[in-house]
Amino acid sequence: MYFLLITSLILALLLVLNAVISISASVLWRVAAKQTRGWTAQNRARFIFALRVFPFASALVFALGFLLPAYILFEPHSSSETVGFKLAFLSIVSASGVGFAFYKVFRTQRATRNLVADWMEHAEPIRVEGVSIPVYKIKHSFPVIAVVGAFRPRMFVAAQIFESLDDAEFRATARHEAGHLAARDNLKRTVMRACRDLLIFPFGQKLDRAWAENIEAGADEYAAETGGKQAALNLASALIKIARIIPDGTKPSMPAGAFLIEAPTAEIAFRVRKLLEMSDGKTIFQTALSSNFLFAFYSVSALFVLTLLATNQNFLQEVHDILETIVAFLQ
Repeated sequence: MYFLLITSLILALLLVLNAVISISASVLWRVAAKQTRGWTAQNRARFIFALRVFPFASALVFALGFLLPAYILFEPHSSSETVGFKLAFLSIVSASGVGFAFYKVFRTQRATRNLVADWMEHAEPIRVEGVSIPVYKIKHSFPVIAVVGAFRPRMFVAAQIFESLDDAEFRATARHEAGHLAARDNLKRTVMRACRDLLIFPFGQKLDRAWAENIEAGADEYAAETGGKQAALNLASALIKIARIIPDGTKPSMPAGAFLIEAPTAEIAFRVRKLLEMSDGKTIFQTALSSNFLFAFYSVSALFVLTLLATNQNFLQEVHDILETIVAFLQ
């Protein structure tokens, strides 16, 4: 019962804390969405990703960093406490969420591998200036330009793209995809989906949509930052040309990947306007150096504080007392 109780408590805590903080993060984004409009899309995407991942990460840190040590230090092995119905129910729901998340990640990765394998059967390797990953030319009804894969990324380009774009426009689209690579967007997408699936319930869908929009705008910013004002113009031109050749009613079939365009929506018009502003010098770029420094500073500071708390027996005693109250309530 000793090990069953702590396992049930950890699972229940992961579910409850994750759900409560996820709801709070969604509410926070409703307020922050307006307040962050002056930020670059890259920084907005980082902020949204943090909001999406923080609930589960904080629940995991509390469960393994505080609850588990407090239980080991202060809970007697001969305790008469049992796993009540409420606690058992919460732990089962939580375990189901963990299993569901692993299943969805596995299914998505398998579907992506199968589709990539199908594309690779008739793919033609090509060289693209400024792109360090393997690039392949494929035949596809949709004008695909996509980076696929989180750890071994590959870039796929539909044949009609080369017929529609000139060299400068294509180089600008390649810079856009390089922006996804630099931001590790495919890996972040997998992590965000896992965090969503862990809850089972559909919390934070607006965060997911906002992140998807901002990573595309962020990759546009990256292309303009690295290629200059002319690259911004070329990318805007490429977006317009590609949108015109998208067949009606079609979308790229890819469970996990970073696409230049997924469908001819109003989002493309917004991206084109932003790119034109960049080409006119109306957008002031913020380098990633300052944001990365702040992220590292806050991460180290948080780790230092958490370590102090996790090694403080008085604090862990307080955690155990709260734990006793929770167990009694859930009996």
